[in-house]
Amino acid sequence: MWARLLANKDIIHKWQEALAIMAQPSYAPACARELALLSDEICYLAGDESVDFSWYTERVSLSMIYSTSELFMTKDRSPGYFDTLNFMLRRLEETRALGGLVDSISTWARFSMNSSVNLLRSRGMTL
Repeated sequence: MWARLLANKDIIHKWQEALAIMAQPSYAPACARELALLSDEICYLAGDESVDFSWYTERVSLSMIYSTSELFMTKDRSPGYFDTLNFMLRRLEETRALGGLVDSISTWARFSMNSSVNLLRSRGMTL
């Protein structure tokens, strides 16, 4: 996941604008689909072989961690995005330790919704 986040380093200065566009209702389904495909690919590359309900929970958790880390990265000015790496690792550890998917989903949804609304407002949209 870290390698994928680092792939954004050359465009991260434009990423907030891209996220604002992706948050628009007409783009949301395609963006959600791409995030699901990305999390599935990351799980596959990590060796995940789940065939039960955890197949879904792992991908949802990973999607939440990836998307919040990506948002965090847009404001990170640390060398080599070190703060983003630590943020991501903390989220991974919290997810493992808590095992509370419902709490993680609601936190992610609130954070994502607030971030999306704020991004849209920063672009002059009235909500």
